[in-house]
Amino acid sequence: MAGAPEHIKKFKELKKKAKQIADTTDLAHSEAYNIATMVLKNKEGNIDYDLLEKEDIQQKFLDKMVGHYVERANKYFGSKINPKDRIQVDQLMKAYAGVTRTKLEEDMRVQGKDYTQKYHEGLRDELMKAVKEQLSSSARSHLKDKHVKDILKELPDIGKIVDEDKVRLQDAMILYDIYDQGGAISKKGIETAYKHMGASPPFLKKYKK
Repeated sequence: MAGAPEHIKKFKELKKKAKQIADTTDLAHSEAYNIATMVLKNKEGNIDYDLLEKEDIQQKFLDKMVGHYVERANKYFGSKINPKDRIQVDQLMKAYAGVTRTKLEEDMRVQGKDYTQKYHEGLRDELMKAVKEQLSSSARSHLKDKHVKDILKELPDIGKIVDEDKVRLQDAMILYDIYDQGGAISKKGIETAYKHMGASPPFLKKYKK
């Protein structure tokens, strides 16, 4: 990294920070649910999801969840939003966690006892896709088309797999993510990643196995 251009160093630093923020936000989703489960415990101290069929319990559950989200978001943004201010809370939570109290309330009203930890984690995973993409977009926003080859230089032996002159900035970022997440990059790995996106990489070199 010492010999990398400044724009690449900046990208790596921002990408690392973006991952840390995403990991922290991901944890906040889980913590919010776990904290709220205290209102679902029966006399034996066990979790009773049937209690979520009761409107008053739903509201208590939401209050606990939202209180945690707001606490985390206020700390992150340096704000002092009151958890009881519905409009500001929705705006704050949307910016921080990708969800609002209003949305959680609607889901809980529909799901009732089925708003389990598993359901919440599924919702979390969907929400985090958008959060991570926004953070990733911010981390790379300073990069331009002219930086493509500098990005590719960070990928070992990439020149043996792709025609660098055909790689666009968006493709370069996808290739970087493949390498960053797996610690390696291959023709098969690239084809698989693009297949999941419903696309085909036009920049791969054709060679005999």
